Amino acid sequence: MRWGSSWRAGPGCGWHRRPGEDGRCADDAAVWPPLPARRPAAPRLPSPRLSFSQADSEPVDPKPRIEKECHSSCTRQWSKYQDCVKRVTAKGSGTCEPWAFDYWACIDKCTAPRLFAELK
Repeated sequence: MRWGSSWRAGPGCGWHRRPGEDGRCADDAAVWPPLPARRPAAPRLPSPRLSFSQADSEPVDPKPRIEKECHSSCTRQWSKYQDCVKRVTAKGSGTCEPWAFDYWACIDKCTAPRLFAELK
């Protein structure tokens, strides 16, 4: 069987292996079609600059502090979530997932600009 005349390269050869000149299967190192060249690894990004506490010089993540500060601007979503929790608890079934997502979307919207401004 000639190369390229069928989806199979030859008897016993898979479509990914090219037959040798004598029609037999080539070695496993010869893969056809040839694989693309491997791209070099992306450069590593520097780690975010975290503030350090004065006493033990351990890094302190500013996100929890900023999220607590943003809670005051998301009280409407929080109260709707709390109302849903009360209803579901009284009813015995249901979920408050949409209200939780609304609350965390509000927190994220408030937190993101403050957090990135602090990490710059």
